[in-house]
Amino acid sequence: MRVTNSSTARNYINNLNSNLEYLTKLQDQQSSGQKLRHPSDDPFGVSRTINLNDTINRNRQYAENIEDATNWINTSDDALDKISSYLLRISTQINDASNGSNSGTELYAFKAEVQECIEGIVDMVNTNYNGNYIFGGYKTGQKPLEAVRSDGEITGELTNSGDNNMIEREISPGVTASINTTTDQILGLDGSLSEDLGTTFKNIMEALTDPAKRGNLSSDDPAYSFIDKINAARDNISRLRAQVGARQNRMKAASSRNEVEIQNMTKILAKTADVDIAEISIQVNVALAAYNSSLMVGAQILQPSLISFLD
Repeated sequence: MRVTNSSTARNYINNLNSNLEYLTKLQDQQSSGQKLRHPSDDPFGVSRTINLNDTINRNRQYAENIEDATNWINTSDDALDKISSYLLRISTQINDASNGSNSGTELYAFKAEVQECIEGIVDMVNTNYNGNYIFGGYKTGQKPLEAVRSDGEITGELTNSGDNNMIEREISPGVTASINTTTDQILGLDGSLSEDLGTTFKNIMEALTDPAKRGNLSSDDPAYSFIDKINAARDNISRLRAQVGARQNRMKAASSRNEVEIQNMTKILAKTADVDIAEISIQVNVALAAYNSSLMVGAQILQPSLISFLD
């Protein structure tokens, strides 16, 4: 079979272009740090990379949900702690006020202190996190609790405008967690208390205001027994804080798991899509040497013509 100069040159050019194309591909990977620049590079690898990126992005969204839930829960715990402190202060004031030797001035001071505590409890129930009232159920855009006033003074009655709906956050695929405590639970309107806090506060304020009812402060009658009822309310807050603590622990566990999953997926993605800098550098140098050798060989392909011998 006769091999012509043109066929030799054509084969050479094809091989030279192949070497240049391979070198260009490696240099592109080296400069970008990515193995997969085009779907044709590795269809399976590209598909896997897309799925991994989707999984990582979803997990990052779950991480944001967990962080938001954690902040919400922590804010709830802080508010409940302060409510418990206010209740303890009210109990102390009732105990001191029940002494029959107190003067009118002293009773007025006890009354003013209890009013301040009730107002403080209302403020805590109306705690706002990131623009949302955290104890109002789904009604996060309005204050869930108001203290009823008469002639500018707190009567002890409370107006609850929240609902009992539980707010949930998705913390992993198909897994949701409740993050809120409701006003009904705090006030005992859900049946957790024999008498809700609003009614107890109203009766306490009447006993501190009306001389005819002052004896109720020290009464053992179950209809009153204010200190026992306030202590029961504090126990209820402690139960709610225990629930909040369990939620905090769950969020910590979910956050740790989410972080590990993101790290694992990122490692797999790096192995699939990212280049090994040392390896790609060697490959580029080898391909460059092969391309330069091809150019040198090309200079030797064409046979000398008669002109080369004319001096």
